Amino acid sequence: MLATVVVAAACDASGPDVTAIAPPSSLPVTTTTTPVSAAAGVGDALYPDLGNGGYDVDHYDLALAPDGATGVLTGTATIDATAAVALTSFNLDLQGLTVDAVQVDGTPARWARSAAELVVTPAATIAAGTGFRVTVAYHGVPGDGRLPTWDLPLGWIRTDHGSFTINEPDAARSWFPANDHPSDKATFTFHITVPTGTVAVANGQLDSTVTEGGHDTWTWSADDPMATYLAVVAIGDYRFQEAAGPHGLPIRHAYLAGAEGVVTPCLAETTSMIETFESHFGPYPFATFGLLVSDSTPGLAMETQTRPIFSATDFQGGCPDWLIAHEIAHQWFGDAVSPARWQDLWLNEGFATYAQWMWATGDDAHQMDDLAADARSALAAAGSGLPPIGRATRDELFGLQVYDGGAAVLQRLRHEVGDETFFAILRRWVADHDGDSVTTEDFVTTASTVAGRDLGPFLHQLLF
Repeated sequence: MLATVVVAAACDASGPDVTAIAPPSSLPVTTTTTPVSAAAGVGDALYPDLGNGGYDVDHYDLALAPDGATGVLTGTATIDATAAVALTSFNLDLQGLTVDAVQVDGTPARWARSAAELVVTPAATIAAGTGFRVTVAYHGVPGDGRLPTWDLPLGWIRTDHGSFTINEPDAARSWFPANDHPSDKATFTFHITVPTGTVAVANGQLDSTVTEGGHDTWTWSADDPMATYLAVVAIGDYRFQEAAGPHGLPIRHAYLAGAEGVVTPCLAETTSMIETFESHFGPYPFATFGLLVSDSTPGLAMETQTRPIFSATDFQGGCPDWLIAHEIAHQWFGDAVSPARWQDLWLNEGFATYAQWMWATGDDAHQMDDLAADARSALAAAGSGLPPIGRATRDELFGLQVYDGGAAVLQRLRHEVGDETFFAILRRWVADHDGDSVTTEDFVTTASTVAGRDLGPFLHQLLF
């Protein structure tokens, strides 16, 4: 994620949920049993309530019908998952919204609400290693979370022209039930029903548009594993431009009608950026690509997977190359390879900032050194108020140290091992961990393996 300077910390609103229990009448009344595993949260140091234990999600199928007039979102989430242990109940993250019904494998299930948790108790225990399907029907006006410090919007955001979503780090749960932590990645399908003439855009490729009863249902599929915070939906009067990228990569850009004059001159350069980054980081990691230029907050961009989102306002002064390069680089660093813990966010933002520097300078050695020196000076001026680069805090999750500080560490690493080994490290990092969620220690291991020597002490000194 990136804003005009840097993007901000996290939304911690718990929403208006109150505890509610709904035992479907079709279920027999049973005595209470202690769940084998119903952990609310995966133990993230910064966001302990995010994610859930006991299962891994394989696929989200989201049927979404937003009402532009009232703001009410009506949805059905069908979630395919695999139990890691035997489950008598399990949790989903869901903030706000009203749950209408829950089924597990087609059978009505008991459910309860508490704060931002939806606790589901199926009719029968789910055996360890078993795949299961949970279906949640829900409706309501998604919460309008804010990023503290920068006061930027999060969640399902309504605008004068439609709506769009920004989730990082914890707002996906405000518009669909999820295992809302980047340690659990899954594939996605979106079915978005809007009035005929309105366009709905999401991650991945467009599979179909079906018209019925004055409404169009747009179906998009993202077939590569994706963290929930990288999901995007945008609704409004959009136009598409199609192109072929490197190796025939299908590209479908989407931009607001009326912004053609400022946006379309900037679209062709994205192919050059992908080609340049492929030469350093390895093949582009997904099957599709396309920018989404929306009516989002000026200065705010987000690396939503295969379809990074930008504000049309930021194109009015010319092409924001540095911003586009940053979000495209995230497709390798943050999207293909995602953080397993939010404290390791420098693995996203430091790497994308470094790629942004490379694009802006043409990877000129002297200019890269100057940018790294400027970053170190800024960190020194900030003093002890900032946390270590490699251990972000909740208040400074999107702080200077994560972005420029992380990039400066990579420049030091490049000097330490030389260009050939440095880029071999980055290529191996993506090749070995594509589709995974990783930690800083994983990066230290990869760097040491490729370099043929222990880089732990060197990197730990810079990061911690």
